[in-house]
Amino acid sequence: MSIEAAITFLLLYLFLQLPQVRAFLPTFIDLTVLKAQDIALAAVLSSITLISGLMLIAFWASRMANLLKTPKVHKRLNQSAGSIMIAAGSYLALSR
Repeated sequence: MSIEAAITFLLLYLFLQLPQVRAFLPTFIDLTVLKAQDIALAAVLSSITLISGLMLIAFWASRMANLLKTPKVHKRLNQSAGSIMIAAGSYLALSR
């Protein structure tokens, strides 16, 4: 086995360990014609996409966590939860 074939096999093996890639590759990329450069490019692009998505989720989760710490939001959240519980209890009481 040549060095290029070994590197290609290793990159393909490591790249295919990502669950998102396992679902993506067979659908859009013909696996029989992949070269080491193709695998590296797909790995880099997938990594950038996944990391960007996770960073956006972390950013918005942080913003929401800060927003939910205010007393006004706590009061509204408790009122909403109480209203939902009252509505569910009323439904159960009236449905019997």
